[in-house]
Amino acid sequence: MGLLQGAILYVGNDGDTGSLRAWQTKMLWVIGINLVIAVSYTLWPKEAPAGAAPQDTERPRERLQSRR
Repeated sequence: MGLLQGAILYVGNDGDTGSLRAWQTKMLWVIGINLVIAVSYTLWPKEAPAGAAPQDTERPRERLQSRR
């Protein structure tokens, strides 16, 4: 986004910035969709499949100390 905005500023008002602005709009849509997906996975994480082994929730340091 920053590079596109820099290119628009470099070209200035006299140049044809329509295609750069169109790309900027597309990239904003892509960023927005990615944010929605990331937030949805944060708020509602996937559940483990039925019958799957439970995950080890210990922290790595605790796991190493328990093996000694």
